[in-house]
Amino acid sequence: MDYPLLSVCLITYNHVKYIKDAIEGVLMQKVNFSWELIIADDFSTDGTREIVLEYKEKYPEFIKLILQEKNVGACKNWLDLLAAPKSKYIAYFEGDDYWTDPLKLKKQVDFFEANPNYVLCGHASLEVDENGVDLLRPPWGPNKVVLEQKDSLFGCLFHTSSFVFKRDSLFPLPKFLYKVAGGDDALCLHILRKGKAYYFPEKMSCYRIHNGGTWSAQRSIIKDLKMLHFAICASREYLGFKSIYKDHIKTKTRVIEKSLKRSEIRLFIIEAFKLDATNIFFIKAILEVLTRKLIQSFKNRLKLLFFRT
Repeated sequence: MDYPLLSVCLITYNHVKYIKDAIEGVLMQKVNFSWELIIADDFSTDGTREIVLEYKEKYPEFIKLILQEKNVGACKNWLDLLAAPKSKYIAYFEGDDYWTDPLKLKKQVDFFEANPNYVLCGHASLEVDENGVDLLRPPWGPNKVVLEQKDSLFGCLFHTSSFVFKRDSLFPLPKFLYKVAGGDDALCLHILRKGKAYYFPEKMSCYRIHNGGTWSAQRSIIKDLKMLHFAICASREYLGFKSIYKDHIKTKTRVIEKSLKRSEIRLFIIEAFKLDATNIFFIKAILEVLTRKLIQSFKNRLKLLFFRT
């Protein structure tokens, strides 16, 4: 049986306001290879499923659906989705984000075909509000174009709306992928054990900031940081505490320690985790979390919440 060269994997749950933008961003792609769109819906109850079914009816050969019969949770829905494709490449994103460049997939697949040593590539992403209005923040992405596994120790190298990776780099799936709440971080770390990543500085997708999002400002900051801390611990377990990564962590920690007042760290530990402020392990874990570009806004909000003068 012939399989498509690329599968677009779109995960969704209660994205009724945004799912059309996500799907239309896929349909506008100009490609010269075989491909498919696989949508995994985690038993949405807000009308998302009905919209997905309408698109399936319009494009029955192109769109394939994973319709959970009950709410199974983000992790299982995500793993079911990633296990579905048989293609060489997978493009992954979430139902509240969307693509803006009709040549996005062609550029990324062309790069892979010309550079077989790379297993993951992404690009710059803009942050927009729930209505798609640019929040005028710097594009999300790293400060270099060629990246390795150690570069992903502190989170995703680029936003998941930009992800394209080789399917073979996924398997076998490690147990720690079933533990972490921040699956995109774990996915990035896991894929890069097989090769390098490439970053396109071109802005080709939008990451939507809204109240229902995973990293919404309305959620508990403490809960989000605990999730990130757990992801770091699971990632360390997965890597087997290799010396190269421990050295990298120490270097990052020293840099951040110089830029943050120890009194702020101590106060944050007490307020957010209710732990003994002399617990060095947690101090270092939080320092690692605070290096992530993803939560720069968290850091600013933490100052407002805990560090008021």
